[in-house]
Amino acid sequence: MHLKNTLIKNTKILSNGCWQWQGSKNPDGYGRIRFNKQVLLIHRVAYELHVGTIPKGLHVLHSCDNPSCCNPKHLRLGTNYDNVQDRQNKDRQAKGIGHGRHKLSECDITEIKKLYATGNYTQQEISEIFHISRSHTCNILNNKFWKHIT
Repeated sequence: MHLKNTLIKNTKILSNGCWQWQGSKNPDGYGRIRFNKQVLLIHRVAYELHVGTIPKGLHVLHSCDNPSCCNPKHLRLGTNYDNVQDRQNKDRQAKGIGHGRHKLSECDITEIKKLYATGNYTQQEISEIFHISRSHTCNILNNKFWKHIT
C-alpha cells in the first residue's frame, strides 16, 4: 500500500491524461523512487501495481512518449526491439550532432556531398580529408547516415 499511496501523492494529472511524476527523476526523465534499498523506475512500479507482473526481459513502453508518465493506460509491455522500432517510427533517435559519437558537423556533411558532386573526388579521397572510413562516406552519400541533411 505504501508504494500506491506514494504514486498517488506524487503525480499530477495532465490534460493529455499523463500522470506526471513529480518526484525524483533519472537523467533521461524517468521517475524513480527508493524502496527497500532499491531504486525503482516509477512507470514499472505503476504497471505492476495496476496491471500485473512484468515478465523477465520485457520493457514497459510509453505510448505517450513522456518518460515521467506513470498512467497505466499509457504503458504497455514490449521487447527491446519493440522499443527501438517505436523510437525509429516516431523519429526520436539521436542523429547528426545530437548523436553522442558524431565526428562530423552538418557543415561537413554538406561539404562532403558538394565535393563528391563535383566529380573531382573519389569516396576514398573524401574519407581521407574528413578522417572517416570509406564506408562511412558511402553511407553519407547514399543518405543512410545524416539523411536529414540534403
